[in-house]
Amino acid sequence: MVRKPTKPSHVSLEVFEHYKKMRSTPEYKAKSEQASRNQRSEVGGPGSGSSVHGGGAISIY
Repeated sequence: MVRKPTKPSHVSLEVFEHYKKMRSTPEYKAKSEQASRNQRSEVGGPGSGSSVHGGGAISIY
């Protein structure tokens, strides 16, 4: 539901509409942006290599 703006067939219209409202709140947008920044961050600062949050992957470091 995040990547496609259309309702999946397995999700009810009521749930889909609630999800769209939830995603449009400032709190959700701020939390989402922070999570994106965290996922792109690096252990030893910019330019140091592996990311802090690998989405479940374990780095070689």
